[in-house]
Amino acid sequence: MTRVVDAHVHLWKADDGFHDWLASPVLAKINTNFSSDELGARTTLAGVDAVILVEGGTPTGEDTDLLLAQTQASSRFAGVVAWIDLVAPDVERRIAELRAGPRGDRILGFRTQVQGENDDYLAREDVRAGLTAIGRASLPFELVIRHQQRPSVLALLDALPDARLVVDHLGGPDFSAKRPSAEWTKWMRELAKRSNVDAKLSALHAGESDDAGREELVAVALATMAPSRLAWGSDWPMSLLHRTYAQTVASARSLLAGLSESERAAIFGGTAERVYGLA
Repeated sequence: MTRVVDAHVHLWKADDGFHDWLASPVLAKINTNFSSDELGARTTLAGVDAVILVEGGTPTGEDTDLLLAQTQASSRFAGVVAWIDLVAPDVERRIAELRAGPRGDRILGFRTQVQGENDDYLAREDVRAGLTAIGRASLPFELVIRHQQRPSVLALLDALPDARLVVDHLGGPDFSAKRPSAEWTKWMRELAKRSNVDAKLSALHAGESDDAGREELVAVALATMAPSRLAWGSDWPMSLLHRTYAQTVASARSLLAGLSESERAAIFGGTAERVYGLA
């Protein structure tokens, strides 16, 4: 049986000086320290076997060492999607150094905060050079984007067919809307036509609607990307703004209850195993 993998989890120390974005008043509930012990306990109780730790929005990747250390502390932490200076002229060397360093074999991919960049950021030559270098290392790059950046994602996928990309949070639809927007639905159809991209069913907790308001959004994702290209992620502790970890897991299982056993196995583990090369 495929193990259950939470493909999108964060850990941070709010008082380390590297997470200024947590100072926003709306994030007061999660502007605190989150430990691997707490995460381990919550995942165990929820029946989650492994987690992938994702960089948490630090400006220069200060959390990479912290996250990698957790993979040594427990086998439950399968690996890390680390921060990288995507536009550094020596990005290829930096990738090699990180992978050759302590626990470097647990680096499963890279991510930066693309959502904080200009709408045409992904069209820049230096950005594409960095993505090409990551692709040559046979690692995926994760895209966390704003809706204005969606067209540039499609252009990027066409320009770099050898890149391996993962779209976080389904490209940022309005999770609280009663129905998915026509623009997002069309974009998902176009995204699915590109074979060099997968997506995360993550941040499903966002917004104030109940699960009934998300069913159509999930249906669009399933009809376009298919379960074999979707990986579930809790987005904990961001998810705590709306639900407990156990509630987030239960909600995802409820939303996907109508799928076959093999389809659920893909979303709750198999896709992550393939994308990140997990043993």
